[in-house]
Amino acid sequence: MKKQILIVDDEKIQCMNLQTRLHAEGYEVYIAERGDEALRTLQQNAIEVMLISLRIPGMEGTEILRRVTQGHPGIDVIMMTGFADFMDAVDCLENGAKDYLVKPIHPTELITRLNSLYRERDLRKTVQEVKNNFSPLALFNLLSTMNSIITIIDHILKGRSGQTSKEQAYLLSYVRNLGDKTVGMMRRLSGMSQSADGKSDQYYHKLTDIAALTESVFIRYNILARPKGLKIKNSIARPLPKVMCDPDSIIQALNNILDYSLEHSLSEGTISISAIEQRDTTDERGNRRVIISIRDSGIGVAGEGLSHVLDDQNIQDGLFNVSPDLKITEIGLAVSKHLVKENGGKFEVKFDAGSGNTFVVTLPAAK
Repeated sequence: MKKQILIVDDEKIQCMNLQTRLHAEGYEVYIAERGDEALRTLQQNAIEVMLISLRIPGMEGTEILRRVTQGHPGIDVIMMTGFADFMDAVDCLENGAKDYLVKPIHPTELITRLNSLYRERDLRKTVQEVKNNFSPLALFNLLSTMNSIITIIDHILKGRSGQTSKEQAYLLSYVRNLGDKTVGMMRRLSGMSQSADGKSDQYYHKLTDIAALTESVFIRYNILARPKGLKIKNSIARPLPKVMCDPDSIIQALNNILDYSLEHSLSEGTISISAIEQRDTTDERGNRRVIISIRDSGIGVAGEGLSHVLDDQNIQDGLFNVSPDLKITEIGLAVSKHLVKENGGKFEVKFDAGSGNTFVVTLPAAK
């Protein structure tokens, strides 16, 4: 069955162009020029995603969004806005929209966002299915699948399927490393790997070169940002004091932040990564700390929306009360906060309306 999308906009030429391109990508596309027409279309079809213009005759886009989020919680909404409607777009994200696009909309950019949104829908469905049907057999099947993926990656890395570029080999090697770590986590989850007191060893703290760690994250995301036209700048002070932490969990925390920033930054935007040493002036001993900052040019989740995502009440021992309304990258921010806290650090987000988000990870330097 084709994925069904509803476009709500009175700009006929743009709607027809988007419909033609999306049809070519395998989507079933409906068009409504008014709010009441859109609501009738919802009743008659199995719509999964809606694109809603903020300004349409008969009913404001924000009102359509409100009705959809209340009456059809399984539908994901992308708002379409003009540059002058920037703050309205922020309000829409806080009130249930999954994403926003600035007009005129480029079909390629829309398809990229839709692909990401459908991946999130599939992942949310998978998470719910795992919650409902978790069993040792299911975990064994996941382990088997992951081992198969690792085997295929090894096959490619060894050149048995043709030559790969240096960048492709770099990314594949990183994915293969993630696969090994995922297998390890699955084994610990199943109780196959436990410490003497019967508790899983979830974190492995060691003296870590934060400058080198941050640099490796920058190199990887500099590659991933290019297709979207984003620039990633880095300013990593050297030398930095080492930190006693679990490097894998800190890397994952930074990955989650950058995944969020990549998704919410407009094309041609900039993401900046910096790492500096700072002495705690409030402490007589002048303890040192390392501060990693990631600043993006997107609008992200502001105000109450961001506070809800990072509410400590929603983070308990690494287990999250996942709302179906949250995007995977937003859940990732909560995971990042948890991981940083588990390593004795502090996670902060500073929202600047119209200028993006700044994520700050503070880690105590090793003594």
